[in-house]
Amino acid sequence: MLLLVVLAMGALVVDAGFLLVARTGAQGAADAAALSGALAFADTTANPAEWALEIAVKNSILGRPVQPQDVDVDVSALDSLVAVRIAVEVKTAFAGIFGVYAVQVSARAAARPGEDGVGSRLVE
Repeated sequence: MLLLVVLAMGALVVDAGFLLVARTGAQGAADAAALSGALAFADTTANPAEWALEIAVKNSILGRPVQPQDVDVDVSALDSLVAVRIAVEVKTAFAGIFGVYAVQVSARAAARPGEDGVGSRLVE
């Protein structure tokens, strides 16, 4: 019984750490993609969704490159807002013993152009 408790605690600690690192990586990728997309509003010939996706897929989460299907980009031209959501499935290390083989980790960021068209800023 004690061994089961120790395994459960190990699964919780190791897998929670992996999930936290994955969430941090996903948030960084979403932030960068949203900021890039917002910068595209300054260039009238640019497509903010394409810019955001291009930057998102240049990132990796736990050593796995972000794939286009992991990224959801929403552009509101009326509000000059670019929202990016990145969702990836992270395999667990030990929790599979208890039937949890993977967990979905996601992050969301939104950005708009900076004041006077200079730079961009996160709003969410």
